[in-house]
Amino acid sequence: MSRLLALHGPCVSSSLIERLEAEGFSADAARQRLRRSTAKRLSGLVFPHNSRFFYLNSDYGKPKFWDALLRDIHIASPAYASAIASLQARGGIVPLRHFSTVCGAPIKQKGQISADAVLQRLKAVRLVTEQDVPGVGACVALYGEGYVVPNTDGLKARLITEKILLLAVKDWARKLGIASYEKIRLRDDDPSVMPPQVGTVAWDLTGPSYLQPLVRRGADNKPKPGFFVCDVFTGGVADEAAVQAFVRKNSMLSSLKRVGPRWSLLVADEFTREGFRLGRSHGLMLATPSTLFGREVATGLAKLLHTLSKAAAMAIHRPEVLDELMESLGRIEGAAANMRGALFELLVGNCVVTIDGGNIDLGKRVAGTKGNAEIDVFRVREGLEVWCYECKGYESSTRISLDEINHWLHNRIPAIHSAIAGETRFQNHSFHYEFWTTASFEPDALAALKAAAEGTKKYKIGWKDGVGVRNYAAKVKGSTTVKMLDKFYFKDPISLLSKKYDGETGLKEVNLDLELGDLLVGQSHVEQPKKLLSLPNQNK
Repeated sequence: MSRLLALHGPCVSSSLIERLEAEGFSADAARQRLRRSTAKRLSGLVFPHNSRFFYLNSDYGKPKFWDALLRDIHIASPAYASAIASLQARGGIVPLRHFSTVCGAPIKQKGQISADAVLQRLKAVRLVTEQDVPGVGACVALYGEGYVVPNTDGLKARLITEKILLLAVKDWARKLGIASYEKIRLRDDDPSVMPPQVGTVAWDLTGPSYLQPLVRRGADNKPKPGFFVCDVFTGGVADEAAVQAFVRKNSMLSSLKRVGPRWSLLVADEFTREGFRLGRSHGLMLATPSTLFGREVATGLAKLLHTLSKAAAMAIHRPEVLDELMESLGRIEGAAANMRGALFELLVGNCVVTIDGGNIDLGKRVAGTKGNAEIDVFRVREGLEVWCYECKGYESSTRISLDEINHWLHNRIPAIHSAIAGETRFQNHSFHYEFWTTASFEPDALAALKAAAEGTKKYKIGWKDGVGVRNYAAKVKGSTTVKMLDKFYFKDPISLLSKKYDGETGLKEVNLDLELGDLLVGQSHVEQPKKLLSLPNQNK
């Protein structure tokens, strides 16, 4: 047996029996030799018909081992193959809460391997691992003892883009009456609960549908709705293996008589010819963003993914991309709210590097003795200073709570500081942590910030609210940054006059020059309304 494994490499027991039979052994004799073999059997993963994966100890963990294991899984085990192909199509990593949706296995169904069992068995053979990704949370990643390197850097960008895509599908389904207007569920509507589910299977989007071909009548003659279901993914090409997971979910539901009819849609940036044919041959609807929503939205989604993936470069060279993205995608209900946070980081990055200099990185991930963390905007002036900005791009009417500030002060800052302060590169640097938002602070949150700033010695703490951010951004001469802040975050900059900016130098008052659109410091709060009301034609 060792001779065959050395010659042909690791493989499942059924392949070894076939090779022994080809050498003249009977089937019974081949099985006897297999049972007496000293070759290693992979524990934790059983193939169909109780077949096992055999390998030599000297091959374990090498590329030939993982290549052979993946090959045999794709040939012999659809349950595991669908999960692996789906992970590969998504950069090798997905949030843990999305695994039951993408893996192609049911939550629970008689005669089928459940999604949880698929995950546990793939973990047992070290083909996948669970890891925490700062800014995302618990994730499932292809691993293979380090043989496969998942794309964690592009994960957050892909998830934000997919969220906008799902909102576009939701908007489309509502307007066409494909699903009940208020009953469409998305996978991240509430991360604390199970993903949307129809029958035994989880989906990215679900909604009951009363379209005539999907409605059935019960014994009481009352209509029973069918369902509209949808899965999406961006940033990759849907090949035959990736589409198979979607096909498998629909096939499993088709065998359940009590589950109503479905309209199933898979949306991806691009399909291979084989993948497209596979889905269509099973009566499923496959589409790209362009075919569903037109070129403008499709281009906007592609640009959003590229912008978020290359955020630091875009912050320096093309901050105006925010305007372009909001114009192309902002009409999708809910899209603006989901883009504000990520794109605010881009604007902050542009402002701080333009005004204060240094080098910046956006979405920098660090790991220290107090945990892992993601730094929204990271700026370094070599040999002098390190600045870490926490960025919260909300509508100006939002109020930052004490809980949010306490989490930043007592969890995020210590985790970040433990990671960067010990680096040789940053010895003899001063450290600054700032909380920037387009919103305002609750009084107790502001009090907590002041107390922390006064009581902390090993690093400096600062903050800016919406007025402070706008005032700072106005220093970027010849830029459209202030106009973009007004348009997408503040909406009505005049309303900012009723707010106060509490910066590091104390309480400041602001005035608005309507001609220039910039916030100017120096006018008293009492005098502002009088001066504004005396301006001619201000309401025209």
